[in-house]
Amino acid sequence: MYLSQLEREVERPSEALVRRLAAYFHHPDPDSLILLAGKLPQHLRNALVGNPGGTQVTLRRILGGEKAVAQDQAKVAWREEARRQWIFHIGDTLRALRELGHDTTDLEPLVQEGQRALADDDAGRLWRQIALIRHALRQRHGPAPLLPGLEDDARLLTRLETNDDPERPTTWRGLAATVTAWPREPVLQVEHSPQSKPRLSRAEYEDRTRAGWLGKMIGGALGTPVEGWPKDKILQEYGEVKGYLRRPDTFNDDTAYELTFLAAMERTAGEPTSQDLGLEWVERIPVACTAEEMAIRNMQQGILPPLSAWLNNPYAEWIGAQMRGEVCGFVAPLSPERAATLAWRDALVSHVREGMYGEVFNAVMVSLAYGHPEVPDLIEQALKYVPAGSLFARAVRETVAACTKSSNWQEAWAKIAPNWVARYHWVHTLSNIPAVIIGLWFGRGDFGRTICITTMCGGDTDCTAGQAGAIAGVLVGTAGIPSAWREPLGDRMQSWVVGMEELTLDDLVNRTCRWAPLPSQA
Repeated sequence: MYLSQLEREVERPSEALVRRLAAYFHHPDPDSLILLAGKLPQHLRNALVGNPGGTQVTLRRILGGEKAVAQDQAKVAWREEARRQWIFHIGDTLRALRELGHDTTDLEPLVQEGQRALADDDAGRLWRQIALIRHALRQRHGPAPLLPGLEDDARLLTRLETNDDPERPTTWRGLAATVTAWPREPVLQVEHSPQSKPRLSRAEYEDRTRAGWLGKMIGGALGTPVEGWPKDKILQEYGEVKGYLRRPDTFNDDTAYELTFLAAMERTAGEPTSQDLGLEWVERIPVACTAEEMAIRNMQQGILPPLSAWLNNPYAEWIGAQMRGEVCGFVAPLSPERAATLAWRDALVSHVREGMYGEVFNAVMVSLAYGHPEVPDLIEQALKYVPAGSLFARAVRETVAACTKSSNWQEAWAKIAPNWVARYHWVHTLSNIPAVIIGLWFGRGDFGRTICITTMCGGDTDCTAGQAGAIAGVLVGTAGIPSAWREPLGDRMQSWVVGMEELTLDDLVNRTCRWAPLPSQA
């Protein structure tokens, strides 16, 4: 029976068995055999679990460096886990429920689609069906079907709505009641009219969007080698940063969620819900970190947005939402309410409160940047979409005050760092937004100077330099990005997003700009 399962790839050999076989045949590298079997050696698993703070950095550096090998290994493990969950857990769960007298016939269409995905060896579709089946079971039976008295999803959502913090709201109703600029209702694609944007032609829109994507990729490539480093260590190792710190590439986990955002836009004709966005993650992203990892784990268990952000997720106010907000502005040029709508939906998958405000602020900044305002005015306008009583708004205001009273970026950083940077983890939203503000402020319209200053501030440098680079790129257009920054990257973006592993810049711009109702001719 066991050998039959091995032959049909229903089961994989255990690590102990692989090691015994390796020893018997004197194989010099049993770890490689274990990885080929779709498993992670126990000593490596222990090292990662024992150092959760370093795990994120390790994964990012592996995936950013020897990307082809790491990508293949990650996808093998992701694929095998989907097969295991489907063959053993989903089938056994449904059978067990039927034996208890529950009718599961309404789930048959989901099961049939899952079987087709299994037959097609499509792990992404299989994960999507697993999430949808488990979500359907949660709606009928609650989080634990066999334990009475536990709150179901509807009650949990009602509690979130009624207990929303009026100073730091997460729900739409709470934001609309607290934030003056917040739209009363979600702004749909058809509602941001080209007549309201006479300053932006189609040709200029596409050029500035191209520059925004370039800025995102260039900033991420610049910041990656010093990700997690404090300002003083960067200064000690590199001095003043004036160019790339190593040969750059476009492989960065920060853009993965923006690519899945575009995929969700395409799947839903431009109106994805938070659930649509989250399921796209489940289907396309095999590796994630911090808040996004927790959200994907939740969704794989049927806990869909917005509960995927709230439950079992201690990282929900870290920078992950802010780092992916640019795309919401790219698809909504000069439409801050539309950008805020999309950013709110996207953030709900994995983030709450301060983490959500970071994405909204980023999206609105990018949307307004198409009008090429001065940086102080851009910051002030974007801040109107963030609750005034939030910690995020306070951090931005205090950073702006420090910039106003300082003659250079180092002086401003020295004033702001003790209160905001030193207090929080280097991946937190609040410890990183000062770097973005300071970089834009003292970059003074110079693209390279903007991303270099942002990087020299330290922290989650690929996220912050990517954000500052995207905003600066939209502000200056492609003509404002020197060839020394552009040429080393080429004209393609690479990622580990399933089905979107490599996109040309032209394709990326076309798939982004199709959602803005602007004039078709220059």
